[in-house]
Amino acid sequence: MNKQQEIEAVTEKWMHALKGLQPISCKEQLIPGAVNYSIKRFMRDEESAAEDVGMVNYDYKGRSNDQNSVKLRFCVAGNMYCPAESCQKCTIGNARSCAQSVPSYDVVSVDYSAPQLSHFINGKTSTSGTDLLLRFNKKILFKKYTALLQNTRSD
Repeated sequence: MNKQQEIEAVTEKWMHALKGLQPISCKEQLIPGAVNYSIKRFMRDEESAAEDVGMVNYDYKGRSNDQNSVKLRFCVAGNMYCPAESCQKCTIGNARSCAQSVPSYDVVSVDYSAPQLSHFINGKTSTSGTDLLLRFNKKILFKKYTALLQNTRSD
């Protein structure tokens, strides 16, 4: 199994883990012309977890098309969610000892349109792979999955 197939298998585990779970928290911003995002949290059992995974969805609709977009998705396990607005334990980073905190799966989605991304490359003459993507000069649709590094997590 190659690396991409391994990551897609992890993504399938995420889909299975989230199936039937109700969100315990949801925050969305859906404003035309703005960066649209959503953060959904799902309660999980303490024992269950899935490997953290990220996805880039490059959606090419045609040259100079404002409908071109890049969508980022992140699925993260191992976080804790506290419904209290300003919980003293959670604000100092001690969520595990908070009686109200529950383990969560977090799904973060961020959508960027072509006009939003153009601000990062206007005036640049670089032909790097990143700049080609931001200019929507890659004329193909693709999804790329990647495992997220866990060495920055402080449990």
